[in-house]
Amino acid sequence: MLPLSANSDFKNINNYVIDNPYIDINGKSPDGVVYGVDALDQAIEAVICTMPGERLFNLTFYSPLYDILYNNYVNEQIVGQIYNKIEEFVPVRILRERSKIYFDSKTHTLNTNIPYMSLDGRIVSEFRRRLKK
Repeated sequence: MLPLSANSDFKNINNYVIDNPYIDINGKSPDGVVYGVDALDQAIEAVICTMPGERLFNLTFYSPLYDILYNNYVNEQIVGQIYNKIEEFVPVRILRERSKIYFDSKTHTLNTNIPYMSLDGRIVSEFRRRLKK
């Protein structure tokens, strides 16, 4: 996510005060926009739930999560690759020493608890989801 000032369509960006640079579009939100932690969580979820090859014009935008959910293949290398993909596309630093990903091969359920900090250090939160095949 780039700051709004990076968009040339915003000609008078200096006239506005933006308290939180993390913003994303969300159809479920009443005003259609989410900010802060919600925007970062939404961006992380978009990265980890995207299959390899799903984004035709951005083939590097994906997560190796599908190896875990569909091939029952879990190891520290894949978990590290998931964290790398999140950090590549979302402006956060994953606190890897506190992160946990649990996989239940019987139900093909992945439970994530991924603490992160925004690159500017203003937001510290945890991404928690239960993903199922």
